[in-house]
Amino acid sequence: MVDGSFVTIKAAPNDIDLIAVLLPGHDFERDMPISEYALVSRSMLRRRFGFDVVVVERGSHLYNTYLEFFSRVRDNPDMKKGLLRLKL
Repeated sequence: MVDGSFVTIKAAPNDIDLIAVLLPGHDFERDMPISEYALVSRSMLRRRFGFDVVVVERGSHLYNTYLEFFSRVRDNPDMKKGLLRLKL
């Protein structure tokens, strides 16, 4: 899911926030080839593309927490905003 000023009407957006949602049962402890690790590493993604990413398992408590957090409108806590969902 994509959030940040990139998905607003700002003339010069300056940030992108991503929630990378993995399938339930994903083994977060297993060793990954560098090609997979590069897709979920916060520091590598930040350094390479300049955006923030959090990795969560679909339907988990952490997923729901980030979804609720990124749905907030910063200056209007009573309003919720949509997020852009990309299914790959």
